[in-house]
Amino acid sequence: MEKYKEAGYDVVAVLTQGEFIHTEKIAAASGICTIDGMEYIEEDGILCVGVDSVLQGSPQEIIDQVARQGGFSVVAHPHWESEPGLPMAMPRSHLDSLSGYVGIEIMNPAIFRGFAGSGLATDVWDEFLSQGKLVWGFGNDDFHVWPNLDRAWNMVHCEPTFTGVKAAVTEGRFYASTGLRLEGFELDGLELNLAVNGGKSTLGPVRFRFVGENGAVLQESSGDSAGYTLDGSELYVRVEAQAEHGAMLWTQPVYDEERFTPMWS
Repeated sequence: MEKYKEAGYDVVAVLTQGEFIHTEKIAAASGICTIDGMEYIEEDGILCVGVDSVLQGSPQEIIDQVARQGGFSVVAHPHWESEPGLPMAMPRSHLDSLSGYVGIEIMNPAIFRGFAGSGLATDVWDEFLSQGKLVWGFGNDDFHVWPNLDRAWNMVHCEPTFTGVKAAVTEGRFYASTGLRLEGFELDGLELNLAVNGGKSTLGPVRFRFVGENGAVLQESSGDSAGYTLDGSELYVRVEAQAEHGAMLWTQPVYDEERFTPMWS
């Protein structure tokens, strides 16, 4: 927690596997807000954020229990693949049948550091969004060893408390990043505009991709800001930004509310 505090984090969720850790003393000692929880790995995985014990049951039963405890659920690494000696990955058919969760991990850098499969799952995100399923995209370290620290995070627009985080992520008031920061994001009528920076890094031109239904790239441009004019027929539009040094950022989609069903409602 001290290392996360040094890296600039205000809130860290501590989601253990198979046992439960109460983190109040850790939070007090490190000066950071911690959120207790667990990672369900019977069908790896579901992130159970804001619960107070180890939960057991089927994937849907787990999500329902999390909601009853006042927490929220995120489906982890949809493209992680099972390997000998590790938990079984959740079958895609099971994922497709779930409801009650707020989003999925679209970036999990730990998968790229020695595990089978892919840590990038924007294609699954686009598939769900294109079906009218409103889910948000998360980026998470999945910290297991020191090299995992501070590789991906969510910039959440709220006070650094569990109550603030839960309200913000449920409403989509956050973005996922591996190094870029969102300087501005505005939808004014049909004009969508945003700007990014790289913090301490020196950026060359940033590549912006405006992505729509079925993952179609609607527009690409380069610079430190970009804009897109919607024609009003789009089901949704989300934005990916990538700097020349590889750092990325993903915004949540702007969308046609009448054509979507929130997965957590």
